[in-house]
Amino acid sequence: MNDLLSCVLLFFLICITGCKGAPPSITLSDDEKKLVRQLDYDEDITLHFKKEFGAIKVELRTFRQLNEDFREDDKMPPVGLYANFRRQNDWESVVQKAKSTFQSKGYNVFVMDTLCGADLPIGIIKGNDDLDIVRIRQTTGANINVYNEDIIKRLADWNSKYGIHVLGAGVDWVQISFDELPKNMDQFSKEVYQFCPDSVEQGTETVAALKREIIKCKAIFLWWD
Repeated sequence: MNDLLSCVLLFFLICITGCKGAPPSITLSDDEKKLVRQLDYDEDITLHFKKEFGAIKVELRTFRQLNEDFREDDKMPPVGLYANFRRQNDWESVVQKAKSTFQSKGYNVFVMDTLCGADLPIGIIKGNDDLDIVRIRQTTGANINVYNEDIIKRLADWNSKYGIHVLGAGVDWVQISFDELPKNMDQFSKEVYQFCPDSVEQGTETVAALKREIIKCKAIFLWWD
């Protein structure tokens, strides 16, 4: 009897110790559930979104399409949800992997800003067309007369040739990855430079270095400053 009692007590102590070390569960708050219903999002998918990027204490918020002044248009209804997640060193690969999961369910995820220190704002929208991200963010290079429709047209062309994924986008930048790199990288690097001069002039400094960077990362960060 004493042996049985000892075993029961030991099991009880193990359970208590284990529970104390268990991480807090990730749930949707009542306010977040209201936003989910407002956007007609799937609650399970939205909860998966929080869990995918390890959001325990963050709060989901809505965002709107940007207007011609590069500000959220208050006259437009919200188009998606976002939260500031903890930045990971390999966030590009994390986001790319998550994209395929959410796109199979009719949603899309992307980074909204890369200059937020330890935070990484990630958005989720309905649909699986990556070009919708660029439309919503109204990405433009107006300083050199490259406008949103021009960027969408160029990305659509690259997508048809190489297969691309939009990892993130803002008012003056977009980051993409490639399924396949162009066969003629010399020619493609020159095309990128002509389309986005800042990628060289404020970035790699030479077209040759740009070429090496694209090959190394199988991705490219374009911005118009």
